[in-house]
Amino acid sequence: MERLTFGIGGSALSVLADGPEDGDVVVLLHGLLTGAELWRDVAGVMVESGHRVLAVDLPGHGETLTPARADHSPGGMAELVGTWLRTTAGTAPWVIGHDLGAGVAQVVATRYPMALSHLTLTGAMVDDRWPLPFVDRLQKRAASSVRTSVSAARLHRWVDRGVGPGDVPVATVDRVFATVDGTPEAARALDRAVLAMDTADTVVAAAQLSRLPMPVDLAWGSHDPYTPADEVAGRLLELAPQAEMALVDEAGHWAPMERPEAFVVTCLELRARDRRPASAPGIDDGDADEATPA
Repeated sequence: MERLTFGIGGSALSVLADGPEDGDVVVLLHGLLTGAELWRDVAGVMVESGHRVLAVDLPGHGETLTPARADHSPGGMAELVGTWLRTTAGTAPWVIGHDLGAGVAQVVATRYPMALSHLTLTGAMVDDRWPLPFVDRLQKRAASSVRTSVSAARLHRWVDRGVGPGDVPVATVDRVFATVDGTPEAARALDRAVLAMDTADTVVAAAQLSRLPMPVDLAWGSHDPYTPADEVAGRLLELAPQAEMALVDEAGHWAPMERPEAFVVTCLELRARDRRPASAPGIDDGDADEATPA
């Protein structure tokens, strides 16, 4: 995969790209504490099906750089991603989001419905249904005057508890969660993102999901203990009754990392059902900052 950087205002959005330049574009948004590397195996399968894949590092994660004063909330992340989608990423790409990235994707879709053609969510943060005790612990750690890093053992235990019946190689977890053990500058950026985590933006987006003009799909791990299908995906189906849902068998919260081939097959099968063409009311993009590759 090729690393690309896009200048957007005072930020540098980092993206892993792969696939044919003329392929249908798929934008991938990762979850909390991970990064674009979450999608590496998914990207390989997507490229084989002819897609152009753009996996984003959200602010506070991976190699994306944002000013310390920037808005690192889900809404702030959505503004950065939305500007990039409208100016650079391609004509109304398909957007797939996991965990925090799925929450950001909902905000983008409700604010800028013309910016994407199709929305797929997995293991999503939705409305006020977040894994709040875990987020609270991260925020207390980030706010502490004595900063302590997350130990590798604790990280692996947390990941393992979210995995389905199978397992994930240690090397894969270390690669995907490299953000957690980054440089001091990266650690400060992650702290800013963690401290800005709040349900306000996803609560606002939740009230608008039923009016989204693009098809919405839920590709959910069948054994997800952190955002259980019956509870969290069920809530999404209440909020977006037009959505279609399918389970990724034998997968937990990290379905894109645990079973990438099965995850892609599920997403493609759901998308093939396309219920209606994308259409949306006009949106004034006149104030959007131009995003340019660096």
